[in-house]
Amino acid sequence: MNFLDKKIIKQILTIAIPIIIGNMLQIAYQMTDLFWLGKVGTDQIAAIALSMPILFVFFSIGIGTSIAGIILVAQQYGKKQQQKINHTSGQLMLVMTTMGILVSILGYFLSPLIIQLSSASEHVINLAIQYTKISFIGMVFLYGMSGFKDLMAGVQELIIPLKITLLTVIINLFLDPILIIYFNLGIKGAAIATITTQGLAFIIALIILIRGNHKIKIIPKELKPDFKYIKNIFKLAIPSTIELSAISLSELALITIVSAYSTATIAAFGIGTQIFNIIIFISIGFLVAVSTLVGQAIGENQKQKAKHIGITATIFSIIINSIITIIVFLFTKQILQFFTTDNLVIASGVTLLQILAITFVFFGIEKTLTGVFQGSGNPHIPSYIVIFALWIIQIPLAYYLSNHTNLQELGIWTAIVIAGILAGIISIICFYKFPWQTKSMINEHH
Repeated sequence: MNFLDKKIIKQILTIAIPIIIGNMLQIAYQMTDLFWLGKVGTDQIAAIALSMPILFVFFSIGIGTSIAGIILVAQQYGKKQQQKINHTSGQLMLVMTTMGILVSILGYFLSPLIIQLSSASEHVINLAIQYTKISFIGMVFLYGMSGFKDLMAGVQELIIPLKITLLTVIINLFLDPILIIYFNLGIKGAAIATITTQGLAFIIALIILIRGNHKIKIIPKELKPDFKYIKNIFKLAIPSTIELSAISLSELALITIVSAYSTATIAAFGIGTQIFNIIIFISIGFLVAVSTLVGQAIGENQKQKAKHIGITATIFSIIINSIITIIVFLFTKQILQFFTTDNLVIASGVTLLQILAITFVFFGIEKTLTGVFQGSGNPHIPSYIVIFALWIIQIPLAYYLSNHTNLQELGIWTAIVIAGILAGIISIICFYKFPWQTKSMINEHH
């Protein structure tokens, strides 16, 4: 069998590229914030580093839930069940918006308490609280857009979310310097700019779904709660939500360990995390593409094709991430200098980024195969892998190596690498040894 099947790669890229570009544009929000706040000072970058994991913890619940939309809609699309697609879409958007409102309120009041648990300086903590509270107001828009993007991915309409994100990123590009520098709002300005553009994106997405010109049309009766169906959405979403929550909570635990070190180390970790987010978002593009194609193959009962998609996508992901690893190794210092001129941050960041780069390929493997497991209706497999790698290995090891050996922060970076390599290897073993083609959860939802 030709492992790098050109037809499958073309299908993967057709779905993955718009999602990857959309995700990169999403990173552009944070990158723009970091770039302009870097002009204000290192404390601002450190504050963003503290707040990002908290925002991600709450947002990951939404991403996990909206993944159910891809799984259901991709298989319904494979079976040409238009009425079911519309019903799934209406129920998912109802769930996402309701959850988004609840999370916005909860996060707004809880985030200051969480941030105060860190060991950072009082000034950095206060800045982080300002940024996080304002950012939580926009969480409802993020939830709605996550649902919209995944529904569009399920019916292979990928350019629409991309255009919306591009428009809002361009607006954010101009809003950021105006609010941060011109109006002297600093970190508050960055947060206000972001939630304004997120709100605009959500309104446009709702108009598109109501108009129904792109394979999905939401009519008012589909927004009436169908509790039996909503229960199925949650049942399908729980494993993905657990997996993403485990990832985001581990980031929160890591930043708590990192915050015991200097502001420069915290800032370096913040920049390093944003660079690693590029790998995450490329991998999520592959994950969604593989999940959609495997979902359709399983929907058409083509199990061998589903396996072939998984193998081709994994090899392709290894090639892409190897190239990125080489680029990061060659241009580490230049990448860091884009965000900061602080020599302490750059010195700490060079070590961190080069160590992190070792995990890129393994992370890509794990996320690509997560797409296979999710698309076949077995999202519990990757959630077990992630919980084991991050909570049994990474966090205890990071704490031990940084506190009980001479490695200090190097111990934290080492723990990240070990956990990343393990997750990739275990995913490959599960792909070949676990009967994921036959144990589908989807059947329970029809």
